[in-house]
Amino acid sequence: MNIPKKSSVDVSQSVMHEIEEKKIKMRSRLFFVAQKIGLESILAVSIFGGALLVSITLYFFKKTNVLKYLSFGFPGLKVILATLPYDYIALFLIALLVANFIVRRIDAMDGKRLPTRVTSLSLLVIIFFIGSFFAVMGIEQIIKGWSKNKVSRDIAIEGKIVDISNNIINIQAEDGTNVRIILRSDYRFPFAADYAQGKILRAIGKKDIDDKNAFDADEILCCDEE
Repeated sequence: MNIPKKSSVDVSQSVMHEIEEKKIKMRSRLFFVAQKIGLESILAVSIFGGALLVSITLYFFKKTNVLKYLSFGFPGLKVILATLPYDYIALFLIALLVANFIVRRIDAMDGKRLPTRVTSLSLLVIIFFIGSFFAVMGIEQIIKGWSKNKVSRDIAIEGKIVDISNNIINIQAEDGTNVRIILRSDYRFPFAADYAQGKILRAIGKKDIDDKNAFDADEILCCDEE
C-alpha cells in the first residue's frame, strides 16, 4: 500500500502560502531575456573596448620603437618601464575583468559552470586576436592621437645621424629638432662617419642640464636603417 508523502505536500502548501502572504510576484520570461541581452551587450562592449586598447598598445610599440632599447640590457628595460602606457594597460585589465564577470553570469543563468581559467584565457585570446586584427587593418590612423606616451628625453633619445665630429654626434630627433649626442671621453664611435650618416642612433643617458639640445650618452646603439 502506497503511503502519501505528506511532507512534500506540506512544503508545497507552505511555499504557496508564503508567496500569497508576501505577495511575491514571479518575474516573466521577458525579464530574463532582457537581462541576458543586456549582459551580452555589456560583454560585447567590453570585448570591443579591450581589443581597441590592445590595438592602441600595439601602435604605441610601433610608434616609439621602445622595444629596440632591450638591446641595451637592464638600462634599456628601465627605459621601457618608464615609457609604457600604464593607463591603457589598466583599462585593458578592467575590460578583461568585466568581460570575465559577465561571461560567468551568463553561464550561471544557463546553468553552466566553466572553470575561471578557461573563461579568462578564452577571453584573452579573443580580445588579442581582435585587437591584432584592428592593428593590421590600420585602425591606428583613427586612434593615433590617443596615445601620448613617448620615450622621455630625460633618459633616452633616438634620431637620424646628421654628422659626427670626434665624440659628438649630431642627430635629427623625431620632432625635427637637432640634438648633440655627447659620448663619454673613453668611448669611440665604432662606425665610419660616411656609413653612419642618415642611419638611426639610440642613446641612453641623461639630458644636459645646461643645454636642452644636448644629451650626455652613457651607451649608444647604431645603426638601424629605419
